[in-house]
Amino acid sequence: YDKVGTNPEESVMRMNMDLVEFSESVLAIFREQDKGKEYIFVSSENRMFYNADAVKLESILNNLISNASKYTSEGDSIILSLSKDEASGLVVLKLTDTGTGISADELPYIFQRFYQSPTNSTGKEGSGIGLNMARNYARLMGGDIVVESELGKGTSFSVLLPAEYICADGGDGSSAEAVNAEDKALVVIVEDNQTIAGFIADL
Repeated sequence: YDKVGTNPEESVMRMNMDLVEFSESVLAIFREQDKGKEYIFVSSENRMFYNADAVKLESILNNLISNASKYTSEGDSIILSLSKDEASGLVVLKLTDTGTGISADELPYIFQRFYQSPTNSTGKEGSGIGLNMARNYARLMGGDIVVESELGKGTSFSVLLPAEYICADGGDGSSAEAVNAEDKALVVIVEDNQTIAGFIADL
């Protein structure tokens, strides 16, 4: 069977989107549902047209924002910023929170599949799949996710995407690559998060 990420060319369906509008709309959903925290969107550009896999990018942002919401308290801030780094040739979506932070000892392991923090004091445990899925999706699009954190002060996740997929305007620059389906064993998945359930189904 094929794992997600085995062949990026067969796993990505790109479409032209305005990253500014797209990112802000994803954050707005959390803002409406979580009135006790401050959700802020900042962009260096008024509009930025980009060829990306909308489904995978939405999954990445949903996962990162959901985690930030889980590990922050009422009155904390969650900031999503969008910029283009000319020096590195990358588009950067950076999510910063003022939550509990992650210890330096744990940082090397948080993207490992099924990893659970032994020091989690929030009482909110997930499947240990989300961050691994998000990084895999970013890499499928030619990018990556990196993290910076300080215990007790907050965390920043940066989604790095290659700037070569920036479009001059909102014209149709979409493209789709065919995915070859293969027979897979029947597995019953028990997972509340439908995005993560879909990811597990593709393993």
